[in-house]
Amino acid sequence: MSERFDIITPSGERITPDVATTVGHSLTAELTEFPVEDGLPVNDALRRGPRVLPVSMLFSTWRNDKNDNGNLVPDAQGPQSAFEQFLSLHKRGEAVTIVTRREVLPNMVLVAFNAEDNADTEQLLRCDATFKELRIASSRLIQIPPKRRSAAQRHRGRRKGAAAAEAKKPAEAARKQKLRAEILAEAKRQLGLK
Repeated sequence: MSERFDIITPSGERITPDVATTVGHSLTAELTEFPVEDGLPVNDALRRGPRVLPVSMLFSTWRNDKNDNGNLVPDAQGPQSAFEQFLSLHKRGEAVTIVTRREVLPNMVLVAFNAEDNADTEQLLRCDATFKELRIASSRLIQIPPKRRSAAQRHRGRRKGAAAAEAKKPAEAARKQKLRAEILAEAKRQLGLK
């Protein structure tokens, strides 16, 4: 069964296989190992993983004509062109939008690509690709005004600070005087003076 499948890049370029043979829709989640309090919502204990989309595709040397009336026209560059588009997509590493017959998936990134060449697939590009959802978070910047101190708190703080500084002055002066005396005594000792 063929699936509808389109890859749309941010620049609007489309990669459309002739056949998407399988498209897997994978959802995962982790549930906490810790007990959840009775009555609390379970979704708070659940952490959802990114979407993963494995796809198997075929690109051939035949394409629908531009009028889309079901007629096939030769497209010798089809498989090679598709291969180069996937290489470019992998190199750029940008998020694409994927359209399947079930849903539209924005912010998907190519994380794996595998193409095989053999004698049976000479005119085809048979490939497997895996896309993974790029989850984008945003945060809000909230400015909280600084807490204003009352006049009494500001005045009380100054008094405590001023009193502490005044208390330190005699001790600081005594320490400096003792240090000067020690330096002078050492200098006299070295010069041989008493």
